[in-house]
Amino acid sequence: MHTTERPQPQRPAYAPPILENIPSALKALPQWLNWKLEWVEGQNGKPGRWSKTPYQSKHLSLRAKSTDPSTWATFEEAVDAYRHTNQDAPWISKAQALDGIGIALHADNGIVALDYDHCLKDGRLDDEILAELTELGPYVELSPSGKGIRAFMRSTLPEGHHNNNQKGFEVYNFSRYLTVTGHALDGFPREVPVVADDILKALHDYHFADRIAEDREG
Repeated sequence: MHTTERPQPQRPAYAPPILENIPSALKALPQWLNWKLEWVEGQNGKPGRWSKTPYQSKHLSLRAKSTDPSTWATFEEAVDAYRHTNQDAPWISKAQALDGIGIALHADNGIVALDYDHCLKDGRLDDEILAELTELGPYVELSPSGKGIRAFMRSTLPEGHHNNNQKGFEVYNFSRYLTVTGHALDGFPREVPVVADDILKALHDYHFADRIAEDREG
């Protein structure tokens, strides 16, 4: 029995980052890297997808790791690597080009990042998520696709659960990297503010209520 591979969809095209909008508190951290769109074949019946693979800013052919500080760089180094190797650079092939910049999270910094997937429709943010973010008051920006958002704040993240795939919600303060675009949303701070621990905990407990209840029962 023969199987037919699904055709690879067209490579997404993303708007370049708006560097001047990126908060200075993030720029000051030596935890930057670059990322490149790479096609990942599907497995176990799952379709393939475009993945934002992290790469080192100082060694462009080597992948970066969100858990390895030796693969990180300064903001300036990541920006320089992007500017010299992006999709518009005439001296580099499309396959070699870098597509953006990102930051690795480290718990020692006190930076907490939220990641909401597919929460905008026709450019409008989901009302429930807008209410959540308004309560928190973090720095908020669009994801590279323009369909999701990232939010950054200084706070203390409760231990335990960090990823709810069903809701398309993630929250981390270490061992992850996030793309950074500088496509900031109006109505939110342009710097990384301090958010009270109890406010973040309330949001965390809401998104992981079922798992927290299971933990208590178990």
